[in-house]
Amino acid sequence: METIGSNNRVETDKSEPLKGRWNKLAFKREVARFQNILESIERFAADLNVKGKISTISSQELQDANMEGSKPGWQQYWQKRLIGEMDTLPEYMRAIVIKNIKGEKLGGDTTDYFNYVNKRVAAIRSNLQKKVEMGRLKKKLGEIDRHEDYDETEISGRQTIYFDKDNGLFLKTEAGGKPIGYGDIVADYEWGLKYRPDDNLPDNIWRKIRKTADIIEARKNIEKIFNDQLHYVKDVSKPTTTLSIKNIEKNIENEDFEGVIAERIIYAFFVRFQYNNPELDFKVDTANSFEDTELKYDLKISVVNKNRARGQGQISDKDEAPRVTRRIGVQLTVTPGGKALREKAEKIEVARDKINLSENDEIVKNPVEDILLVSLPLKTYRENFKKWVGSGKPSGGPEAYLTREERKRLIEVVAGDLLQLKPEDIDSLIF
Repeated sequence: METIGSNNRVETDKSEPLKGRWNKLAFKREVARFQNILESIERFAADLNVKGKISTISSQELQDANMEGSKPGWQQYWQKRLIGEMDTLPEYMRAIVIKNIKGEKLGGDTTDYFNYVNKRVAAIRSNLQKKVEMGRLKKKLGEIDRHEDYDETEISGRQTIYFDKDNGLFLKTEAGGKPIGYGDIVADYEWGLKYRPDDNLPDNIWRKIRKTADIIEARKNIEKIFNDQLHYVKDVSKPTTTLSIKNIEKNIENEDFEGVIAERIIYAFFVRFQYNNPELDFKVDTANSFEDTELKYDLKISVVNKNRARGQGQISDKDEAPRVTRRIGVQLTVTPGGKALREKAEKIEVARDKINLSENDEIVKNPVEDILLVSLPLKTYRENFKKWVGSGKPSGGPEAYLTREERKRLIEVVAGDLLQLKPEDIDSLIF
């Protein structure tokens, strides 16, 4: 999707992921971020009464994470740490450690040393955050097993979901009851909405709502941590999906935000589509910042194509077709055509050559087999966002204001070919 503002991305040596210049502005933000991580660890440890043992967090990790290249004695600390890692260090770092052992002056190598340490520290801090987040999820799953509600501070930021046999799941609104499904719980999180089940719900429904809410929140938090890690360690620009709702509201009159809002609306729309139609075996995910920046796709769509092998003549019609999962990267744009669209298509052609590179294995989970450029210039995304905000940010998100024809267009363009949908199929799937 279209980027906002200038990139200012620092190029790094791809063969040495921790080599490269450490951005000073990013470094200031990183120091502040780590203080939040430490506070989070302290709070979580106190809560579980297992201080120092959160999700296998070791004292060594905490020491390493707290020794960035601005602390007094950082070179001496890391020299001792790195001597024991000589077999696994990058060649340039081995040379630096050996210079230190010999008592030689580092000169310009000090910068490489400083950059390596700061990037390594950033990676350690991100891993600590992931462990804390997984620890929180484990704690919440334990609460679910015991049928315990959120604490008061969390309850205040959540809407309550009710249930009755006639209407199913619903939210209480001024206009009465508004239906809500599990897909809405997941998609609404993109718009900052959180939920909790009413305590009087049947136990199996109560548990499913809690698990749906807690797992999607943990997953999205971990995705954000990973994108931060890619930003600090690999100098990859953050995707526009990381922008807060408050930030989008602040810039709503900026025409450049049409694409930002479009990407989020389309993703949330297809999350609801996925949950509404489980029989289609359709799944949508957002791309991480590396995929967005380097591989040029915003969404990852997975489909299980049962007819694919049959169409290739590999089995007979009498046999049961195998389940073949296809994963496609989708580059979304609100650009209607012309030179700008051609330039995007050219960038995607270059990116296609990168999608199966083994060097991306640690960054890209479930690589795609192709990238599609999808142009959807509806020109109503910002207006729909305004309507949603003006209505009090209800469940359903800005995509609730898409017209029937716009919804049909989204399904047709994004999912039609992948799911081999006929026109009458698409009509029946509009919601």
